[in-house]
Amino acid sequence: PHKKWTYDGFDKLIKLLLKDSDNKVILCGSKSEIERNKKLYEENKLDSLINVTDNYNIEEFSYLINLSDVIVTGDTVGLHIAISLNKKIVSFFGPTPHQEINLFGLGKKLVREELECLNCYDQFYCPYDGKCMSLISVNEVYKSIKELLVWILFLQSLEIGLKQIKDGKIR
Repeated sequence: PHKKWTYDGFDKLIKLLLKDSDNKVILCGSKSEIERNKKLYEENKLDSLINVTDNYNIEEFSYLINLSDVIVTGDTVGLHIAISLNKKIVSFFGPTPHQEINLFGLGKKLVREELECLNCYDQFYCPYDGKCMSLISVNEVYKSIKELLVWILFLQSLEIGLKQIKDGKIR
């Protein structure tokens, strides 16, 4: 249970992201996240929030990830699919070792490295009540997402400019 970021964190992040009408948020997850995501959806109901939790197979899930600009996830299968699809990523680590995952420059790992209990693999009762995940702040996640979105816009502009140069529209 401590491998997941907090409900409150996701709720506040959704509210921040949906202040910008250009953003769309897709809630994904497995059976264990159905109730959490249903509640997040109900509390933040807007057209730009979509809940597809546990309503897809692995191919459809991969397609959803590929449609996304930025993936926000813990150490999950979604993280590994996003890496394989070369997507921008903001990932959370606590009970699993962040050192074993290479993002290949695709994003940011959020880790509370000051905690001595990291990498416990969530194999025993947590005497710290999952602080490795709960100490990851909404502002930290939001800032990481915004930085990645700016980078994506820059790359898109660069691609358009290079195409225009190639087509002779700009000298």
